[in-house]
Amino acid sequence: MIQRCQIITRKLGLGMSVMPEGNIMIKDMHKQSVIVFSESGENIEELVDWLLFPPASITALGENLLAGCEFKFDMTDSHMLIIIRPSLYSFSNPSPEYSYFSDTLMFNLDGSDAPISAEGLTGVTLMTSDQDGRVFYSRKSSYEGVVHCWDIEGSLLFSASLPMPKVEKTEQEILE
Repeated sequence: MIQRCQIITRKLGLGMSVMPEGNIMIKDMHKQSVIVFSESGENIEELVDWLLFPPASITALGENLLAGCEFKFDMTDSHMLIIIRPSLYSFSNPSPEYSYFSDTLMFNLDGSDAPISAEGLTGVTLMTSDQDGRVFYSRKSSYEGVVHCWDIEGSLLFSASLPMPKVEKTEQEILE
């Protein structure tokens, strides 16, 4: 089953999480949905009613709960602002139950400093959860390492950080 899910995630999406009861959630980017498979690989449910697109960096929190990052966009004359909201979702509602906090990324409209990865915006954030319902969030960054942790009710439990010294790239790394 795990091998089948790995093949599905390579072909369809960039998010997968094992639910507490053993079912597997996979984000399908092509269908803009989250699909739930049983442990034996049967398609149980497909969540499709997202307002714009399903959350990124999905992680299962319970039988009918997931956390993920909602993205919103705002533009000025010369900049694009990406608002990232790690949020809690119920399977029955495409709108977040609540957002843990708002994180932002800003870059020039010419894209010269765009933080978008090869995977698109889904490659910008990391989220996971544990068996106690705690949610962990981090934004991928080459200059800082910060992890935020919330409980299932959305209360911040802690933030941990690790300074990351800047390392100059070689000419070869820049060319690549």
